[in-house]
Amino acid sequence: MALIQVFIPTYNRPKTALKTVESVCKQSFKDYELIISDNSTDNQTKEIFANYSYSNIKYIKREPSLTAIDHFNRILFEVTSDFFMIFHDDDIMHDNMLECLYNAIIKNEEIISVGSNAFIARNGNISNKKLFKASRRNLVLTNPIDVAKQYIKIGGIVPFSSYIYKNKVAQELKFDSSKGGKYCDAAFILDISTLGKILFLAKPLMYFSIHQGQDSFNYSYTHSTALLKYVCKVTGLMKGDKLIKEYRIRNIYLELKQGILYGRIILFSRRYLRMVFILFKESLFLYFPRILVLSFISTFKISIKKYNISFNSYYNNKLFQ
Repeated sequence: MALIQVFIPTYNRPKTALKTVESVCKQSFKDYELIISDNSTDNQTKEIFANYSYSNIKYIKREPSLTAIDHFNRILFEVTSDFFMIFHDDDIMHDNMLECLYNAIIKNEEIISVGSNAFIARNGNISNKKLFKASRRNLVLTNPIDVAKQYIKIGGIVPFSSYIYKNKVAQELKFDSSKGGKYCDAAFILDISTLGKILFLAKPLMYFSIHQGQDSFNYSYTHSTALLKYVCKVTGLMKGDKLIKEYRIRNIYLELKQGILYGRIILFSRRYLRMVFILFKESLFLYFPRILVLSFISTFKISIKKYNISFNSYYNNKLFQ
């Protein structure tokens, strides 16, 4: 039996999944088993991996296709090794990632999970920008409050695919959509911190992909609010605590930002004005100016668009008179 199981849950992304698998196959650490968990609705990924010629690679086709949460929980159920990872199908490992994570997790029995920083690959373009700018040194998170502080901090760490876990995590925990919907991976990390310490390495060991095809690309205020409720429940923090207020204000900012960008919130509507007033009152020098600039740009674009429509309509009418 391999020491580490690396699960790659994939869904209708055969090309990116292939690059991810190739990065795992280049690891300096060799005592691992790679499980490609194909939850796709078509057979394109199957055609690539069903007969992949590596002895330590296992391909599983999920039929019928599962929900994202059920897929993750099925993976947890299938963990048999001492350590495991759930690595995204669009991220890329550095050649020494498994080696560094394994060496870190075995040094202290109290450590139950180890994650690392990452460089950003935006729309396929690799950069030297770190995903977690606020983490300049290794961190040890000992309880849910430590995790919550990092999650809420701008540029702080959040749950993603860089983590290696001890088997105990798979035996005692699962992903639960009631704990934050699409953000229940954050709740998962909160729960992990009740089982042991979490070590976060400041050194980037992977490329983290950001693109529009990701479910996490589109912000959800409803799911984020559900996660906030779970954070309060687990940490014992109240709505009036500074940490929770910071989280709530950032939620409002992100909802307003995406609402303006994608037309979900009408400029100068009652909802818009209510949210802008909250940002003015609670975040005068951080989020409020950003929204003002975004609102101005959006108003300008709308005005230009209306002008072009009016001009084109006038020109066409004159042309055909």
